[in-house]
Amino acid sequence: MIGSRQLVLFFSLWFAFSLITVELINSFFIALVFIVLLFFGKKLLPRFKKFNELRQFEKDFGFALMSLSTQLSIGLSFEQAMKNIAETDYGIVSKEFERALNDVEKNNSSIGEALLAITERFPSAMAKRGISQIISVYDKGRMQAAADVKSIALEILSEQKNEAKAFTSKIAMLSMLFIAVSAILPALFQGFVIVGSMFLEMDISPMQLLAIICIVFPLIDLAMLSYIKIKTPAFLGE
Repeated sequence: MIGSRQLVLFFSLWFAFSLITVELINSFFIALVFIVLLFFGKKLLPRFKKFNELRQFEKDFGFALMSLSTQLSIGLSFEQAMKNIAETDYGIVSKEFERALNDVEKNNSSIGEALLAITERFPSAMAKRGISQIISVYDKGRMQAAADVKSIALEILSEQKNEAKAFTSKIAMLSMLFIAVSAILPALFQGFVIVGSMFLEMDISPMQLLAIICIVFPLIDLAMLSYIKIKTPAFLGE
């Protein structure tokens, strides 16, 4: 639903663009596009934030499990190993392990319940599989548990390695596509406008040309960069 703030913003944008373009119809549609983009941006931003947090969790999850297996193999208790991971810099994974330990200490939750809560906040296949297997090995002897956790960690790291190889084969094509969108396409458009204005009597105003060059093409570049960012595995993005 469109509220009063959105209506005020829409009419303000319409008035501002009409002063710039001196065309009510064009400024109306430009203002409408801005409002639609703002509306969908507010809807998509929380989802994108959650998606990014999930990728960051998966990025460090395998390394955290390797550390967990190493600590179990040298005789540390499961709780102490989790505490050490919570105090180490494994990003969101450390924060989630710390939160799980707080649930155990303050809310009297079991280790299994606290770990399962992580999969509710991060419902990816990798997180669910890893956490469920950690819970299944929790009651085993430390050495056996360490071997099982290490197996999980190696499997996750192997998946990341395969994902990196697949992305490497795509990045060359994506780079060429970005060069075409950011450099070749604007040059072709400007050449077309020059030729068209000389021979084809194209009716395009200087303001429209400026808007396309300074707004439309940068937005296309931004969309392309965002697509590449989304497709880049989190463990390669930083």
